[in-house]
Amino acid sequence: MHDADDAQTVHRIVEATKQAFGLRDAHITDPRHLDVDIQSLLDPQALQQLADNIDDRQAVPWGAGKGPATPSGWG
Repeated sequence: MHDADDAQTVHRIVEATKQAFGLRDAHITDPRHLDVDIQSLLDPQALQQLADNIDDRQAVPWGAGKGPATPSGWG
């Protein structure tokens, strides 16, 4: 990727990462409690919609998140 250090490329990667974290926080859980078909999140139309939501002129705030992926009580 020849433009990996380009500001616009970095911005788009960061914004896509924020969207991925949002999807993770909203949907990823114990498989017994899933409320969405996880594969549908990777559908080309769904991915295009996420890409279309990225504004090249403005960053969105980081979400609040739900804390660490592994509770401190785990092994």
